[in-house]
Amino acid sequence: MVDTKRKEEVSKSYLNAICAVKGISMSVQQHDDDGVDVLLQKTVRRTDNKKYGARIGVQLKSTASNYTESAGEFSYPLKKKNYDDLRIPATVKSYLFLLILPKIEDEWVTHSIDKLVIKKCMYWLDLKGLPDNANSTSVTVKIPKTNIVSSEFLVETLNNIAEEELL
Repeated sequence: MVDTKRKEEVSKSYLNAICAVKGISMSVQQHDDDGVDVLLQKTVRRTDNKKYGARIGVQLKSTASNYTESAGEFSYPLKKKNYDDLRIPATVKSYLFLLILPKIEDEWVTHSIDKLVIKKCMYWLDLKGLPDNANSTSVTVKIPKTNIVSSEFLVETLNNIAEEELL
């Protein structure tokens, strides 16, 4: 399996584990022509006590070296097509999720009889509404280090999507 495919599979496993602890369903999309690799969904109860099926589309990326880091953010070169797909309005809210992995491949995943560890962290970025970019191959996006993909973030986002339907 090539390096990029292994990184992709590790990112799916990372996200699936975070989803599983909160009962969020993760469906891998067979074709991601519209920039969505996985669809996350959960039925949530809104403040009006009605159930709502909330969904999030995710473009998954992972890297061990193709980024730069500063004090408060990561800079990542995103393919122009992915940038354009994620910034347009859609019926399902979509995000970029970027898994930062260690540079040494043997450190990506470690396990023992007591634990399974996927090293480093996954971050999110909402590109909706960002302007067009004249670059033809890639657009460097800035992801704040505070934008950590956690099970709490996912539940909060799904709840917010359900509540927006009340407005």
